[in-house]
Amino acid sequence: TSGSGKSSLAYRLIARHTARLVADDRVRLVAHENALYAEPPARLAGLMEVRGIGILRMDYLARAQLDLAVELVAADAVPRIAEPHYLESTGRHLPLIRLHAFDTDIAAKIELALTHIAAGGFREDGIYG
Repeated sequence: TSGSGKSSLAYRLIARHTARLVADDRVRLVAHENALYAEPPARLAGLMEVRGIGILRMDYLARAQLDLAVELVAADAVPRIAEPHYLESTGRHLPLIRLHAFDTDIAAKIELALTHIAAGGFREDGIYG
């Protein structure tokens, strides 16, 4: 939804060199073999809206494999320990975590989730590392 912090979060991850832009707001999901990929719509490729600044033209990837889904929720809806949820699309499923977009350390939390949850799955005891 508009104003939920998606683009701001994406920009923070890109600025940290943790991520590269694929698409802003609209993305095409494509299944290939056992993986799920994201692609930008042609007319929006390389464009990102930065609220308060405008629309930026940026370097982008034409396709990227997805390893983790992040649902942006209200601060009080973030669980203390990640619960095993999955985003299902075109017969594939990705680990899904719920975080608050405006947490100051959300980028670091996503990096941790990529290292531990996306790579090894959810742990029943919630202990990673």
